[in-house]
Amino acid sequence: MQKQSNTWFTEPIKTDLQDLVDRLQESYLGYLELKNAITYNKVASWMKDYGMQRLEYLDNILSYLKERDILMGANPSILSKVHRTYIDLKIGNNEYDDLATIIQEIERGSPFLLGAYDELLRQQEMLPIGLLQMIGHQRICIEEQLSSLNFLKKEYQSDSTVLAQ
Repeated sequence: MQKQSNTWFTEPIKTDLQDLVDRLQESYLGYLELKNAITYNKVASWMKDYGMQRLEYLDNILSYLKERDILMGANPSILSKVHRTYIDLKIGNNEYDDLATIIQEIERGSPFLLGAYDELLRQQEMLPIGLLQMIGHQRICIEEQLSSLNFLKKEYQSDSTVLAQ
C-alpha cells in the first residue's frame, strides 16, 4: 500500500489542529468535572454524555492523524490548568450545584471550542476531505448541543425538580 502524502499538514494546520485537540480534551475533562459536582441526575447524565462525546471526537481526530503517520496528543495550556484549579475550588464550595452556574460555565467555554473548529475550517481547501467532513460534522453536533441549553434553561426555570429525577 502506497503512503499518502501529508503535504496538507502545514504549520498553520498543525497549530490549529493542536488547538482543537487541546480544547476537546479540556472540554471532556470539564464536562466530567461538572458531572461529578452536581446532584441533578438528568443534567449529570447529559454532562457525562457530552464529555464522552468530546473524548470520542478527540479520539477520532487523533486516529485519523495516526493513520497518516502524524502523531499528536493533547497538551493542555497553563491557563487551562489554572482554570481547572479554579473550577475545582468552586466545586469544593458546592458552587456548581447551581444549575444556572453550570449553564454559564458551558456557555462561557463553548465558543472557544467552536472557534477552534472554525479556525481549522477556514483552511478547508487544504484539508483532506475525510478530515474536513469529520470536523464539520463534529462542529455541527456541538452547536446543536448548545442550542439544547435553551431547553435546559427553560426546563429548570419552569420546574427545577424535574431535573433532579
